[in-house]
Amino acid sequence: MAFIDLNNYFLKAESKGLSPATYGVVLSFFRFVMLVFGPIFGVYMEKIGLKRAFVIGVFLNGISPVLFGLLDFVDSYTPYLILSLLLRGFEGFGAILFLCSMFMMSTTVFHGRVAMSFAILQTVFLVGNSIGPLLGSLLNSSFGYAAPYILFGILQMITSVLAAWTLPKDTLNTSSSISNSLRGYLEILKIPSVAIFIYACGVSGTGPEFLTAILEPNLRQVLIENHRKKFKKKLLNKSQMIGYLY
Repeated sequence: MAFIDLNNYFLKAESKGLSPATYGVVLSFFRFVMLVFGPIFGVYMEKIGLKRAFVIGVFLNGISPVLFGLLDFVDSYTPYLILSLLLRGFEGFGAILFLCSMFMMSTTVFHGRVAMSFAILQTVFLVGNSIGPLLGSLLNSSFGYAAPYILFGILQMITSVLAAWTLPKDTLNTSSSISNSLRGYLEILKIPSVAIFIYACGVSGTGPEFLTAILEPNLRQVLIENHRKKFKKKLLNKSQMIGYLY
């Protein structure tokens, strides 16, 4: 549910002078940080520790939305852009940290039911992605821009504390025919089926991320052009909900 109300961020970003191309970079920077640190965490996860990585990652993902909500108080173009990039990068760092540990933990704790555990994790993740933006839009309409970010950020920080208390100790087993090093990634890419799978995941992920940046601005422009001004705000909130449900 961390992706709570990015469309309202688009509105704020444009009010600060950012163009769709510029805040598109802000969105992409989140994934770029995950791309850079994903292989590194995969190699050094045994030294970091699964439980420690998960707790720290979730906690960082809680701090980031809270600070992101406070961006409303930054008025200048350049500071707003720099802070947006830093916070999105910070959030991406935490996200890839807990995602790597989460999937590795599934293979060790539920080693007899890996497929089922992955399916449950993905289902819960998608449910959160569906509910979060809708709730974020409602909270934004009722309590203001910062409310959804602060609320869900605090909930994530509470989750990290509960995870530290309830998760089992690390049982990571790195013994494998492929070395647990950066060279191991190159060895994996030599397997044709794995390379094709990675390529397919990359291509399929491009569409939704591209849509995230352009859907709301286009819907908003259409509604503004085709409806009277006094209904604009009400219709805009509805257009955001339609985009989230899509």
